[in-house]
Amino acid sequence: MKRFIILFSFVLLVMSCSRDAEFIESEGKYAYPLDSLKEGKTFVFRKINSEEYSFTDQKLITEGGVDYVVVESYDLKRKNTAQRWEVNKYGMKLVEGFVYYYPDSTRNEYIKLKSESLACEDVDDGQAYNGTVIQHKVSTGKFSGEFTSRGTYLREDKVLVFNKELDAIVFREEMRTKTWIKYVPFFSTETIYQGENFYAQGYGIVRYTISGGKNAGEWVLSDIWDMI
Repeated sequence: MKRFIILFSFVLLVMSCSRDAEFIESEGKYAYPLDSLKEGKTFVFRKINSEEYSFTDQKLITEGGVDYVVVESYDLKRKNTAQRWEVNKYGMKLVEGFVYYYPDSTRNEYIKLKSESLACEDVDDGQAYNGTVIQHKVSTGKFSGEFTSRGTYLREDKVLVFNKELDAIVFREEMRTKTWIKYVPFFSTETIYQGENFYAQGYGIVRYTISGGKNAGEWVLSDIWDMI
């Protein structure tokens, strides 16, 4: 179960939970244009020095007069997470999150679990961009899992995206995951993961690093497809 909670944090669509107009304007150049998501896009990430790939589908939809960006992440074998972000005058707000749980590791059958949002807030830590704290909880019939993710602005940088050097901003990501047997909370395991997320001008997240666990390594944006 921990594997899916980890990915939920590291493939975030945006850098914060709520923002004012000034912040939206400054951050906007580091996001993928919303208008380009009307037909849906698939962002392909490749793990450096590996044949592993991960995919993130993003599509802009309208329901009841409200715009949403629907996100789903998966790899070559399994689905991982799904999210729904509301688009409003303050930017974007995470309104729903799901984790795909596979009870039997030998079978490709999953349960789509809705996560409970415990916190999603910006933190003014005196940097050029606010930090973010996101906390979610997911439960199955037998297990419970909780993660707390803290993003902190690090620096401006340059990144190479499709052979073009672009301006980027970098955030440090630290996440604590805790899992326990339901109704036995004193018997639990906790792990800390760290990494960096790179957001490039006009593309959003284009590179992320993870230390610890099966997904440790560096992942880079290798392609963008039209959704089928």
